[in-house]
Amino acid sequence: MKIWRNLFWKEWHEQKWKLLALTSIALSVCVALLFQDFWNVAFSLFFTNLAYAMLAPILMGMGVCSSEHASGVIQFVRAQPVSMRRVASVRWIAGACVLLTPLLCVSAICWIVQCFEDQVGPQSVRTGAFFQLDSTWRESSALFILSLAGMAACLNLYAWIVAVAVNQRTEFRAGLVGLIVTVAMIFAGIGGLSAWDNHLPNISVSSLFCLMSSPLVSLGITDFIRNSLQGLVVLAVVWQLLLTMCLMQLMVFRYGREERWLSSDFFKRAKTKVTESIPLGKPRSSQWRALLWLQIRQSLPVCVAGLCLIPAIFLMSGDNASDVFDGLYPVIGCVLALLVGVGTFVSELQPDLYTFRRSRPIAPGSWFWFKFIGGAIALVGLFDFPCMLLTWSGGVRTSSPGFAAVFPMLLHLLCYSIAVFMACSVRHSSYSTVLAVGVLMLILVPELADFGVPRLLSFFTMWRDAAVGSSRLIAIGDPRLWPSGVLAVACLCPAFILVGAIVIPTTLAAAYLVKRDISVGS
Repeated sequence: MKIWRNLFWKEWHEQKWKLLALTSIALSVCVALLFQDFWNVAFSLFFTNLAYAMLAPILMGMGVCSSEHASGVIQFVRAQPVSMRRVASVRWIAGACVLLTPLLCVSAICWIVQCFEDQVGPQSVRTGAFFQLDSTWRESSALFILSLAGMAACLNLYAWIVAVAVNQRTEFRAGLVGLIVTVAMIFAGIGGLSAWDNHLPNISVSSLFCLMSSPLVSLGITDFIRNSLQGLVVLAVVWQLLLTMCLMQLMVFRYGREERWLSSDFFKRAKTKVTESIPLGKPRSSQWRALLWLQIRQSLPVCVAGLCLIPAIFLMSGDNASDVFDGLYPVIGCVLALLVGVGTFVSELQPDLYTFRRSRPIAPGSWFWFKFIGGAIALVGLFDFPCMLLTWSGGVRTSSPGFAAVFPMLLHLLCYSIAVFMACSVRHSSYSTVLAVGVLMLILVPELADFGVPRLLSFFTMWRDAAVGSSRLIAIGDPRLWPSGVLAVACLCPAFILVGAIVIPTTLAAAYLVKRDISVGS
């Protein structure tokens, strides 16, 4: 018992600040939505759970999977007289508890509000647009189902991410793997839900299996209950429990092992064996070529993630309504921007590597700007530009056609700049990502909650106006170019000014921190 207690005590000290940050973010979003619509607790609870379930498992999985590998202490952990299975089990359980605690706090707040105010949430159009609830359910029953659905989705996605991304060498790569797993699970769940809606109740075994194994099974359970299919409800619950336990055991079995397919020996077998007598390659002839070579090497994981994410988004959005693409593309891009901004900087700002780099004949300012611009080009060129081509070609249904498709790119650049600033100031992958999310919530939640933000300061209002204007031009089909050009300039210029007013000072501050070697985390 003493070993277990010490392991949990270690995890508590490692995860306590992350728990505080995640709880603060979740409660801030929920309270903001409650202030905006106090008589619709069901929508506030569901929106908070949905946003949290798409992001928090990735952030938590990054640390659980690779924090000990990234910090270089995994060899020390292996040398301890404690089984790696125990260490992995404690890390998995502690991560799950940290992940679910904010949702418990949000549910408690919503239950307290529901007890003091008459609610119209379960019967409101706003709630029904996202989550189909039975009209005969009482408010307490609806909140109970929504709370369990959010926790089940979080735990399911967390189990998948940790099982697949374990033993990654850096938290950046673990985050990219977690993002790909998240999109894959959403893809499987949407396919299962579509088959369920189209062939109710004669759904195929494969579609039912995809639905049961994904986090979106909680959306299907309400349909099972409404159609009196109690057997499917029991099957879904039992299968989710078994699947979570199996994924946990897979992570525990793999944790800390020297897996041959992840080691460098696996790739060396595909190359010609180089003897020690062969000299090294020709050194780079200039600083810029060396930085370019380094940036290309570090952009390879982003390339792989883009190649996996773009087809998945296209397939999910092809035969569905526009809200599928409008919901997935900006959110996935924001997560990718956070990972690129934090992951590519934190790994090179560690004390030992950063001290070595400062001794090289490359100015810190040149290194920062080359890396910042390279990451922005990789983000826009490998993710945003292909998605904009899909919207302009009509390959997907979207409510932001034409020049309105530029707004997600501006949103992602905003996320990227804030992530870079947090990475340069904190220099810790998990904490930098969580703090960047918190800053984004402070900027975006007042607009999402409709707090009366002035029109000239509301990015989403500009986005909506651009989408409406672009849609009208497409519907009219005017062959003249000047109306669309004037409207594009009128809609895009304020957005560029607003985003630039945040991005430019934030980036300059990050460059100053790197140049002066100032860090809050050191």
